[in-house]
Amino acid sequence: FDSMAAGGLVGDLRAAETDHACDVEIDAGTVATWLDRAAEDEVRAVSRVGGAIAMGGLKPMRAVPCRVLAVMGLHDSAFPRRARAPAWDLLAAAPRRGDRDPVYEDRQLFLDALLAAGDRAIMTATARNVRSNKEEPLSACVEEFLRVAAATVSDHPDTRETAYQELIEDHPLQPFNADSYTGPRASFDTGHLEIARAFRERRDEAAPFHAGPLEPPTEVQPADLGLHELIRILKDPWSAWLRSLGVVLPRAGDDPFALDREPVATPAGLGRWQLESAVIDAVLAGRTTFLEERLAADRLMPYGTLGAAMAGRTVREAESLARRALEEAGGRLEPLRLVYGRGSPQVAGNISVTPDHGLQVLVRPTWLANAPHHRLDVWARATFAAACGMRGGTLLVSKGVGRAKVERAPPVAPYQARVQLDRLLELCGEARRDPLPFGPKTSSAVLAAGRRDRDERASARAAWGRQFRGAPGEGERPSAELAWRDRDPFAEETLGEWRRLATEVFGPVEAWFETLGPSGASGG
Repeated sequence: FDSMAAGGLVGDLRAAETDHACDVEIDAGTVATWLDRAAEDEVRAVSRVGGAIAMGGLKPMRAVPCRVLAVMGLHDSAFPRRARAPAWDLLAAAPRRGDRDPVYEDRQLFLDALLAAGDRAIMTATARNVRSNKEEPLSACVEEFLRVAAATVSDHPDTRETAYQELIEDHPLQPFNADSYTGPRASFDTGHLEIARAFRERRDEAAPFHAGPLEPPTEVQPADLGLHELIRILKDPWSAWLRSLGVVLPRAGDDPFALDREPVATPAGLGRWQLESAVIDAVLAGRTTFLEERLAADRLMPYGTLGAAMAGRTVREAESLARRALEEAGGRLEPLRLVYGRGSPQVAGNISVTPDHGLQVLVRPTWLANAPHHRLDVWARATFAAACGMRGGTLLVSKGVGRAKVERAPPVAPYQARVQLDRLLELCGEARRDPLPFGPKTSSAVLAAGRRDRDERASARAAWGRQFRGAPGEGERPSAELAWRDRDPFAEETLGEWRRLATEVFGPVEAWFETLGPSGASGG
């Protein structure tokens, strides 16, 4: 919209402030959100209707009949619009009958548009992922329309499916795709034709992906390393090496339209962990007002009744863990910023402690017994706190059988903690130079096999490959597949390194967990 339209909208906002006697200050972000919504009607207006070609947004069109109607952008992530209410919107938190709903409005607009077309309706959608070229769904409105149209052809399912497919014309996503220049509808664009020919004629020479250790980078490295980043490197050291090469892998679920999709299922896997972690952080910080509404606004759970049905139990379980931690800690926690300055680089991070700084509190919404990556995370945080000079112990609250499991560990000796943290920093540096023969699940399996006098290589391969009931193994991570693709990770000369690093890291991890006792048995 133009500046005049913007000025008019600001005037409307000022008039509303006067009419309703508002005395609460509104921040710039809230005003911007309101302006975006109010400006939609301006942006979606048809600019000119003169009997030729009219361009405009999707508006009620029954009064504007046309011979040919073309509607663009009808992919599932864009149409119908999602109701993306901000966390401060109290009207969205308590909806009532008659409230505006973008989904229902767009479905009605789609029907109005179809009724306005006289001869033909053309609907387009970017139904392929711009990164992976994988197929993505059409808008639910288009899908329903095509199914209804195909149902008018025949009652036979196969005939209906054939008619459905014939109504769809699949075009390549990029104009320089070779398929754009074949078939009866070949493109005549000579500029993109040259690009397509160049892609087809290109021949890459085969070269080994891994050609030895990297030299340390010449650019200036940051003085601080976040505690979270340190733990992330230890959990996935191969991604750190790939980043040193300039290779950045997309994370699982890295979808540019993820925030546009409304969650409609029970949280599971990573989504459940993110939801539980957000609930725990909010309860420990005392920010429980409109908690479920804020979680829904962050797309961690569905809104309203559906959210209560699908994610209510998960939220209550996470709240129970956090409140049990507060009860054991005396009712209140404080954030504490620590910096370990003896290493290179320095390590900085935040921990939650009791007001007297005598106890670090960790809450993990999972079972820790068979989760090496979570055990490594907990131990690293306890070691970091002790290395920074914290004299207190650690209170650990996790999931148990039927109830929260509450344990305490005595403080780690400061000298021992500094030695171990320095070694972790060395490993992070090594991980940037060469694929590190270390991974939480695989290394834990190697250590356990060595202690029980079992075949270490077989145990490592079992943790590396696909797990029981189809769960992906550690070696099926994209970073691991790329880092180890041209060599055997468990060859004789490498297996010894797996064993050494497993002993150096997971030996102290398991020793620390052996010091854990029931709440009250030990502490700081």
